[in-house]
Amino acid sequence: AQLANATTGHLTGDGIPNLPWQNGGTLFFFGDSKWYAWKHKVTAASGNRIDYRFTAGFAPRAHAPGSFPRGEFFLEGIKEALDYQNEYFWQNGQLFVQIPGGGKPADGVIEVGQRTTTIDIQNKNYIEFRNLAVIGGTINIKGDNNRLYQVSSFYGGMTQSSDIAGLFNNIAAVQIPSFGNRDKTKVIEKCEIEYNDCSGIRVVGENTIIKNNYIHDCNYNGTYDAPILARGGIGTKILNNTISKGGRDDIQIINKNSEIAYNDVSQSNLIADDCGLLYTIGPALNMEIHHNWFHDAFGRGDLYKAAGIYLDSNAQDKEPNPESVRVYRNVVWNVEWTNIQINWNGTNIDVFNNTFTKVGRGTMGAWHKSGTEFFDVNVWNNITDRPRGNTAGNPETEGNWEAQANKQNNLIDSTSFVDHLNNDFRLKNGTPAVNAGRVIAGITDGFVGS
Repeated sequence: AQLANATTGHLTGDGIPNLPWQNGGTLFFFGDSKWYAWKHKVTAASGNRIDYRFTAGFAPRAHAPGSFPRGEFFLEGIKEALDYQNEYFWQNGQLFVQIPGGGKPADGVIEVGQRTTTIDIQNKNYIEFRNLAVIGGTINIKGDNNRLYQVSSFYGGMTQSSDIAGLFNNIAAVQIPSFGNRDKTKVIEKCEIEYNDCSGIRVVGENTIIKNNYIHDCNYNGTYDAPILARGGIGTKILNNTISKGGRDDIQIINKNSEIAYNDVSQSNLIADDCGLLYTIGPALNMEIHHNWFHDAFGRGDLYKAAGIYLDSNAQDKEPNPESVRVYRNVVWNVEWTNIQINWNGTNIDVFNNTFTKVGRGTMGAWHKSGTEFFDVNVWNNITDRPRGNTAGNPETEGNWEAQANKQNNLIDSTSFVDHLNNDFRLKNGTPAVNAGRVIAGITDGFVGS
């Protein structure tokens, strides 16, 4: 690849088919570390060369496509490229599709979305939708004290064009936009939300409660979309949900004053890399992450940066808020990278009474970008089964616990669990973990023992 300037470039190579890519084609590109998917319009094509125009963010400067290992890319978006089963092309009201075995589609086999919206609550209050199934369109909830209860949404968060215009697409099966009244709540309860190339639930509004839902198979694009994407809002509660199968993160949340608790979260990183089951980023979070199960996250192919809890790029806070993120009483297991990852200026972070086990690279990882360091990162009363100093050749991990953290009463042990092999991480009486912790106000209140 070569860049002509900050917004255009070209690719050449024998692997590029000689097709009219300029007639609506796009370059679908995974960044050089495969942490994100971009799409770029093809502006010209000739032989085994395409020219393209960047349409997204800082990709031209930092993550341009190129030869291995600088990312992966695919070309799509023109009828002539239909060469594999189940691929399709839509143009001027006509659908062209490659049927497995080369046959014709039977009546009723192929469904085409007919609408962009299925439920639309705009600036109205105290409305409840319950016991419905909707397919092929977004649910918009803008107002106070509105509720979805036992609603199933299928294919509701789908892109309508070939562009990925930024880090995320602003498209979701359920949209909670900002409304401006922080005293009122929106509730999504006992719903199933599935099959979206963008997000399942996108929360921009204030005081949203997401509880007892099953949310899965989202973000086919591998962008910053997620089964739950909570950015731009405040006071989000994500409680008692089962969340699985995200193209990047399963939960991505930067909404301030939020709580993520009692969830079962699994199978992130299905497309992208350098992400996690729960991902948050940046300062002034004031967030509680507690009593969750985070498990089974693996990178595809030779990718491995699948983290459990990921606090990225300056997860920190300043006065008057005394703490930024409190991570306690979680169980994190079967992740390929690190159980918990903290990058850059980690500040005012508490990691208390967690179980971190069955990890690929290391219990606790950190990337200290030049000029950054940890301040007031407390790691107390945690248990891991990772042998001391075993980093699997990963320079980003120093043994089990990050060197710059304040570490107290942590334990390396696998014998204290009821059944370590079969993931029963309750503690047995009379084992090393019992009475090994220290007292922490608000965390160990009501403890039994010495």
